[in-house]
Amino acid sequence: MKSNIIFISGVKFDITPILKYSSVDLCDNSNVITIEYCHKKIFEFIFKSIYTILRTRNTTAIIFVGAQSLPLLFVIQLFYKNKLFYWALESYKFKFIKSPFVSKILIFEKFIYWKKINLIVPTKDRLEFYKKRKFKNTFIVSNCPPIGTKYKNREIIESEKIKLVIYGRLNNNDVYIKEFVDFCSQYSEKFELHIIGWDFELSDYISKFNNIIYHGFKDHKSLITMLDLFNYSVIGYRPYDYNNKYCAPNKLYEAFSQSLPVIVNKMNPPLDNFISSDNCGISLDFDNLNTEAYLEIVNKSKEYPLMNNKCYNLYLDSYNLSNELFKIKEYIYSN
Repeated sequence: MKSNIIFISGVKFDITPILKYSSVDLCDNSNVITIEYCHKKIFEFIFKSIYTILRTRNTTAIIFVGAQSLPLLFVIQLFYKNKLFYWALESYKFKFIKSPFVSKILIFEKFIYWKKINLIVPTKDRLEFYKKRKFKNTFIVSNCPPIGTKYKNREIIESEKIKLVIYGRLNNNDVYIKEFVDFCSQYSEKFELHIIGWDFELSDYISKFNNIIYHGFKDHKSLITMLDLFNYSVIGYRPYDYNNKYCAPNKLYEAFSQSLPVIVNKMNPPLDNFISSDNCGISLDFDNLNTEAYLEIVNKSKEYPLMNNKCYNLYLDSYNLSNELFKIKEYIYSN
């Protein structure tokens, strides 16, 4: 009989690919049960989670995801003897006054005996955030896709425009949408910018540019198919807080799996590190997209075939879910 693994998640699996991929992967050896938090339904979330934990036999591990799960982790640690995990997809600091709910609920961190808990974080920078605490074990699981995608040969044709894509949540407060619209419109003879996703507020602004195309929101399967059309995926966040500066975007690893080179923000250290060490794209200062940035992209494109190969090799050799979950699965199923 298969053992059970329970996910108590403060975030939705449908919009968090790493959780969806991980739960499917773990299903090979266990029954996976998921409880998800719904906005403003904290008491229903707590009741359903405790009920599920109490009635589920042969549970190998419980994985608590996100700050909303902390009240439950606090309760369950008091009596549950098996393996407990806290998956910190984001890193926040406790703030009670004039703060969102997620910051207030971090008060529970002070009452959890962390030496009993296994920590999962998406990058070594996020692990640094928790350096003052002692955990039973720590695991780094990048927000990467499962193995199985085939290599895609891409090329830049000199007589054609270089096609860039920005996708996901498109709020200009978080990502550099307007900067790239202005940059690409300035060099319209060389660039074509494609924008895919939601929370986009510049539809009227881009209507005057024929090389800027907004495709609206696409489901994940359609989005992946569309990525075949582009030369670079633009990835970077305004570094106004810890999570944005030390970002861990799934679209980075998604690009690797699609053999798609990236253009990243130099002000996001984890992204910039990939470029300096792995030559999988181009690193620019997104606050200063100018002639120098234009020349960097144009000149670097001579190395495009190497970047195309390097991206896929990063996915194949390192950043796929089989590699990322190996140590966790080994630990979960150990005696």
